[in-house]
Amino acid sequence: WGAGAAGQRGAAMRVVRLDRDWLFGGKMKPGALQAAFADGGFQRVTLPHCVAPLSWRNWDPAAWEDLWIYRRHFALPREFDGLRVFLHFDRVMEGVRPAVNGRELEAYEGGFLPVEREITSQVRDGENVLAVAVDGRWLDAPPSGSPKGPESVDYLMAAGITGAVTLRALPQVFIRDVFAKPVNVMEAARRLEMKCTVDAAGKLPVKVRLEAMLRDGGRVVAGAMTEPTIEKPQQDVELTMERLGNLELWEGENPRLYELEVKLFEAGRAVHAHRTR
Repeated sequence: WGAGAAGQRGAAMRVVRLDRDWLFGGKMKPGALQAAFADGGFQRVTLPHCVAPLSWRNWDPAAWEDLWIYRRHFALPREFDGLRVFLHFDRVMEGVRPAVNGRELEAYEGGFLPVEREITSQVRDGENVLAVAVDGRWLDAPPSGSPKGPESVDYLMAAGITGAVTLRALPQVFIRDVFAKPVNVMEAARRLEMKCTVDAAGKLPVKVRLEAMLRDGGRVVAGAMTEPTIEKPQQDVELTMERLGNLELWEGENPRLYELEVKLFEAGRAVHAHRTR
C-alpha cells in the first residue's frame, strides 16, 4: 500500500547536499580530524569518490586497504536556525569515523547502509569543518565479513565516500520513522497498523498530536489520530486505520499504491510531517 505524491518523503524537513568541494588528503595524517589542520594541499574532489584510481580489470585491494582522510568546510544556511541538525552519509566504503569542528562522532562499520549522526551541539555560526576518516581495510562487516580476506570473495568494493552526504534539519520534536503494516489484507475488514517513532529533544514530557492520513493522489481515503505524551527521547506511538475494504490491492498488472502522511502537532501547531508509500 502507499502512493507517490509530491513533496519530501521520510523525516527530513530541510536538506543541504554536500557532494561538491570536498578535500581529499590521501592516507590518514596525524591530527587531520582536528578543525585547525592545514588542508590547503589536499585534492579537491566531488562525491561519489574512490580513494584509488581503478581500471576495468586487475583491481588490487592493497591499493585501498588503508585509512584515508576527507575534509569539507561548510556554513549552515539561515533557515537551519532553531532546528536540530543531522549529518547523513548515504554510503561510505566501508568504515567511517567523522568529526565536526574537531569533535569526533560515533564511528560506524559497513558500506551498504546509510549512517546518520546528530551534530546540533557541534555546529556553529560561520565556518564549520567536517573531517571524515574512511577505513578501507578488510573489516568483519558487509561487504567484507570474512576473516579470510579479499581472496575469499568473488567481488571487490573499493574504499571511499561512495554516496551522497547531506545536512538535514528537523524540529526539536519530529517523527523519525513510520512503519506501516497492512493486516488481513484479503478480508473486507483489512486495516493498517502504524508505529511512529517520535524523536524529542529539550524539556520532557511534551504533549503532541499525531494525525495520519492515507491518500490516493490528492484525496484522503482514511485517517487516524492520537494524542500521546512523549516522555523519552525516542518513543514509539501506535495508530490503526480500520475498515479499509474500499482500498484496491496492489497487483502486478495494476500496481496501485497509496501514500501515508503522518503529521505531528505541538501546542496546536503542525511542526513536522513524515510521508511514506
